[in-house]
Amino acid sequence: MKRRTLYIILTIIITAMLVCLAFYLAWLWRDRVPDDKLTRPHTMDLPDDLWPQYRLTVQHDGRAHPNASLDGSLTKIWSTIDINEEYYTASKSSPAVDKDLIFIGADTGLLYAFWRENGTEAWSFQTRNSKNGIHGAPAFDNEKVYIGAYDGWLYALYKNNGTLAWESNLGDYIGSSPCLYDGVVYIGVEIKKPGGFLVGCDVKSGLEVFRSKEFGSHAHSTPSIDPNLGYAYIGANDDYVYCYDLKLKEEVWKFDCGGDVKSTPCIAGDILYLTSWDDKLHALDLSTGEEYFSFATQKNSMSSPSINSKGTHVYFGSHDEYIYCISSKGAKEHWKFKTNERILSSPTLVEKDNTVVCGSNDGYVYILDAETGVEIEKIDFEIAVTSVPVVVENQLYVFDDEGILHRFDAL
Repeated sequence: MKRRTLYIILTIIITAMLVCLAFYLAWLWRDRVPDDKLTRPHTMDLPDDLWPQYRLTVQHDGRAHPNASLDGSLTKIWSTIDINEEYYTASKSSPAVDKDLIFIGADTGLLYAFWRENGTEAWSFQTRNSKNGIHGAPAFDNEKVYIGAYDGWLYALYKNNGTLAWESNLGDYIGSSPCLYDGVVYIGVEIKKPGGFLVGCDVKSGLEVFRSKEFGSHAHSTPSIDPNLGYAYIGANDDYVYCYDLKLKEEVWKFDCGGDVKSTPCIAGDILYLTSWDDKLHALDLSTGEEYFSFATQKNSMSSPSINSKGTHVYFGSHDEYIYCISSKGAKEHWKFKTNERILSSPTLVEKDNTVVCGSNDGYVYILDAETGVEIEKIDFEIAVTSVPVVVENQLYVFDDEGILHRFDAL
């Protein structure tokens, strides 16, 4: 009888220890993204001398072309005229770089094309009158350049001369950047209500081919697309990030971030990364919207995350004035770098140099070591830089908030 009692007690103790171990392991791995989710083959079949849309690809992963490099002495080649009026504090337009021309939007409502060689104006196009003009980044294909404006219209212009190809009135405001995918231009659209939609228009005709159900608030976010799933992702000011099946034209899932989602989602492997005004970076499963982890900063963020090609580190800025590098495997801070003002810009990764390039409202563009966060160089623009720095070949393009586009070459 005593032996049986002892056996029961030992069984209970061992079972309790195994349960405790299971809970401990679950706690230890609670914030880890599974290794097989981190990376997926990503073909960048774009010419290395072009930057055709916001953050380069439809996944918006924040990486420059693998051949891009700023290794050398950065020398200013040219600066354009001042094209902004600066009466709206949202992030400014970011450049799209073609072979001969660079396209950029102004908060006056003008879309400009500047010659890449010398920075002189090739042409400009005036959108309809609106208080905030253009804040999105243009996108282009072989024939046309596309831009949305705060007049609520989406425009397609022939990129060689700036004449109008077509225009579509999609809502009351557009602050989002167009995303070109599979013959359709997708963009976030806002209505006064407040409300918003994800809308897609045929690139040839401008006819509307996709419209989501109405969001609960404005959509400042730019849509990102995963070509493998055929899903689009976009944030809204109703705290949600939405996932849509573009073929079935229906919502797949939505996730409540707990704060406005103004950033552009970043797709890497099977994971969606985004920042929110709940002061956090979120990592979600692309297919289900399940949250793998969140990482808290000290203030909100509208800086869009970037991730290295290995899928191991995520980079983003915050209103708390820091540029962060986070381990995607353990949701832990790898490093953070302090600037002197909030950061609305989004980082660009130059993996050939192992560097991160990011603007700050303190007037500087910082070039940091991607592994350590140590400052390598900073460029003083004497005014906030809220746009995304663009790195093409050995060239750095920066559009400052005053409305001057600069080109630097690494020589």
